Amino acid sequence: YPTPPNPTPPVPRRSRDRFGTSNAIDLPTPVELENLAGRSLSWLKRLTSPVFFSRDASGSVQRGLAGIPRTKPLLFVGNHQTYALDIGLLVEGILKETGILPRGLAHPVIFSGAGNSNFGSFMQTFGAVKVGPSSFFRLLRAGEAVLLYPGGAREAYKNKGEEYKLFWTEEPEFVRVAARFGATIVPIAAVGCEDSVEMLLDAPELRSLPFVGDRITQTAMRIPQARRGIKANGTEDEMFIAPLSVPKPPERFYFSFGEAIVTSKEDANNPQRVRELYSQTKAALEGDIAWLLRHRQRDPYRHLSRRLLYETFNRGQQAPTFPLPPATSVRR
Repeated sequence: YPTPPNPTPPVPRRSRDRFGTSNAIDLPTPVELENLAGRSLSWLKRLTSPVFFSRDASGSVQRGLAGIPRTKPLLFVGNHQTYALDIGLLVEGILKETGILPRGLAHPVIFSGAGNSNFGSFMQTFGAVKVGPSSFFRLLRAGEAVLLYPGGAREAYKNKGEEYKLFWTEEPEFVRVAARFGATIVPIAAVGCEDSVEMLLDAPELRSLPFVGDRITQTAMRIPQARRGIKANGTEDEMFIAPLSVPKPPERFYFSFGEAIVTSKEDANNPQRVRELYSQTKAALEGDIAWLLRHRQRDPYRHLSRRLLYETFNRGQQAPTFPLPPATSVRR
C-alpha cells in the first residue's frame, strides 16, 4: 500500500504492553495485512464485495478513496451497523488504498482478555485503543488518524425498526477536542450490513423474557461501559446487550467518505461554532447514508446470488456497481 505524507510514526511498538494504548505503533506490514485478509476477512469480502466512494473538496463523488485528505490529524466519524461486522473491511480498505492507519476507539469489553486471542492480535496489529477522553486526546495530539463511532454500543446493538439510525448524544465534545488540534473530520457512511441479518429479539425483548431476562440485564450491568449515564437521543442508558438475530443472504457493503470538514483551534474556543460543526458532521453522515441507500437500488449486483455468479465466472474480478450520477447532481 502507498506511504502517506504523514504516516503513523514508524517505531517498533507491537508488544503486548502497548496493546490497547495510544502510543505510536508500526504500520502493519504488507505481509501482516495479507495474512489478516486471508485469515479473517476473505470470506466476508467474498460475500459482501465492498464498494468504496469518496467526495473531493467540491463535493463530487468518485469511486475509491482519492478524495480522502492526507493531512493529519484526521478524525473519521462513522455510523455503527448492527454487530459492527464491517469495521475490519473498512480499516483494511483505508490502509491498502491510502497507507493511512485509522486508530479505532473501541468499546472496553473488547480489551477484556483480548490480548490472548486471535481477535486481540488483530486489534494489536491495527492499533485499536480503548475509547475514552484521554486516549482520544493523546491520539489527536500525536497527529494520528482516529476512527470514532459516536453512537457507541447503543448504535451497534439497535432495536427492531432502527436500521441506519444514529444514536449520538447531545454533547459535541468530540468535535471540540478535534478542533483543539485542528483535525480534519471525514464522515464515513456505511450500509449493507444492517440488511444482512434478521433480528428475532432486540435488547428490550431479551430483558423482558421470563426467567432469563433479569440475568441478561445483570450480566450487562457488569460489563464495562463506554459512556454509562450518558443517554443517546433521550433513550435508555447504553447497555452491552446484543440482539438475537439470524443471518440473511448478505447484501453488498457500501462505504462513502464524505466531504472533509476542516476545524481550527479557534473553533475549539467557540461553543456555538463547535455545535455547528457537530451538526454539520451528523447531517453529512445522515445525508451520505441516504445517498447510498438511494443509489444502491441501481446496483445490478447488490444481491448475493447474481454477484457471486459474476465474480465466480470472472475469476474473482469484482462485480461492477451502480454508475455514478452526473457531477451536477452528486450533492445531497
